[in-house]
Amino acid sequence: MSLLKRKLILLAMCLGIFVVMLDTTIMNIALPEIQSSLKTNLTNVSWALNAYTIIFASTSIPLGKLSNIYGKKLFYIIALVLFAIGSIISGLSQNVIVLILGRILQSFGAAIIFPLSMDLAISSQNADLKRKAVLFIGITQGSASAFGPTFGGIITEFLSWRWIFLINVPIVVTAFIISTISLPRDSERQNTKIDWLGSFLTIIGLCALSVSLIQLRFWGFGWAIYGLWILFVIVALLFYVWERHVSYPMIDFKLFKNFNFNLAATTTFFGQFLLVGFMVIMPTLLTSMFNRTAFESALLVTPATLMIFLLSPLAGRIMKKVPAKYLISLGFIMIAMGYLGLSTISVILNYPAYILFCFLIGAGYGLLVGPISVLSTAEFEGSLLTASQSVIGVLRQLGTVLAVAVFVSCLNINLATAKHQAYQFAENKIQSINVSATQKNTILHNLKNKLNQQQNSNDTGINKAMIMQRKYQLVEDSYTKLVQEKNLNPQTLPKRTVYNIRKEINNHVIQVLNHLWHEIQKIQKYIKEQYISAFTNLYLYTAPIALVLAVVFVSLPDKLKKRSNTNEKR
Repeated sequence: MSLLKRKLILLAMCLGIFVVMLDTTIMNIALPEIQSSLKTNLTNVSWALNAYTIIFASTSIPLGKLSNIYGKKLFYIIALVLFAIGSIISGLSQNVIVLILGRILQSFGAAIIFPLSMDLAISSQNADLKRKAVLFIGITQGSASAFGPTFGGIITEFLSWRWIFLINVPIVVTAFIISTISLPRDSERQNTKIDWLGSFLTIIGLCALSVSLIQLRFWGFGWAIYGLWILFVIVALLFYVWERHVSYPMIDFKLFKNFNFNLAATTTFFGQFLLVGFMVIMPTLLTSMFNRTAFESALLVTPATLMIFLLSPLAGRIMKKVPAKYLISLGFIMIAMGYLGLSTISVILNYPAYILFCFLIGAGYGLLVGPISVLSTAEFEGSLLTASQSVIGVLRQLGTVLAVAVFVSCLNINLATAKHQAYQFAENKIQSINVSATQKNTILHNLKNKLNQQQNSNDTGINKAMIMQRKYQLVEDSYTKLVQEKNLNPQTLPKRTVYNIRKEINNHVIQVLNHLWHEIQKIQKYIKEQYISAFTNLYLYTAPIALVLAVVFVSLPDKLKKRSNTNEKR
């Protein structure tokens, strides 16, 4: 095969993996726009996102196995067609049902494209270019998923949410043409059978786990969630027992006897969990607490994405001289530092410091991408290589699903606590102010309604103009009350006396209202602090996980280096 064809195949694989990984995150930021356009609720629209993740995770392994039997080129081209059709249906959909249908077609295509892209990219290269192919695909995976929110914000802002899906079509068509021309015919196919029961158990188990994690924040801990977890455990045990004895297993357990693969698998899962935790929560924080638009919020997470793009290839090169475990440990340390930095965000956002924290998170994840790609492919070829990438794809999706479930659920709990504490603080402050009981109750009632209507709002809905517009009525009420209490006749009082009485009452009312406004400002600041803490505490409590992972990885033996040296001697 010529060098040109090898490069074209690598380009096609990069294009395929790019759209697949891009579509795991690009839709998130456009959900409100899609909801409004399709005139449905956010829960229904979110299932268009969930369907992609669930099917991608649950069918990647079985479909990867089928591609080994019936031909990788054939399956890859079919997958590109499915993905393109799904993208067109999603982009042109006029209701949420059609949108979900399009996403389902996309997900089946993605479940095939993900494992085969790495497989075909490596198998098509000679020995000198295999490592570069691994790094190119790895960089594409990491940067595409990270750039998703940014691209989504830009496309939604300047075009339409429909182009989030339609933009895939020219990219997929290009990959289709190159693949058709450049990929060699499927000459080597596995002479094996399909483990249908194993496939069925894989899909049921991963679907049960994915749905339970996605719906946890809606259903809470109840029989529905516990039932899905029990189903997953039972199916996992059945799958393990069956796969150990069947002649043609769905997953070759030799994968999990490989130290380097286990290292890559663990890094993939936790790295994705920590990256998505940042990508999911931060745009919401910027939008709701700092009044940034969706587009501005998307741009403000770009520093992390940029560092992933820059450091991924560098990490791959450094691996030639530095053991992978040290790079992975450093990556988790940098993510932990970024998380700890984000936990210090206050009511006034320090943008230079914020950008630095984003750089740390992106750089940390960038250091993980290179080792993941190399470790998960270094000692495999053929069907084992496809299987390894299928498993890595599943773990990446499960890491994403778990991150969304954990971070969003914990955020909702934190926000509910923040709302309760904010109302108690406001109630204590308002009760101590020298205004009428009616006015106190009115302010507290408005505040409670505001907090209930928009739980993540830091605005009480009260401003100084609203407070001061009651001045005239309060002066009149106070004057009338004073006259009645002292049995005075306003008609017989000297004008100068009436003026002085009114002036004194007016000054007192202004003083009371200014005091009230001052306390309202304290309440607003306290509410914003509590709500920001609801977000930032997520990073504070998660940072130790990254630090523990760093310690664990740096303590492991350096298997990759030993095996590489052995191979060199041979």
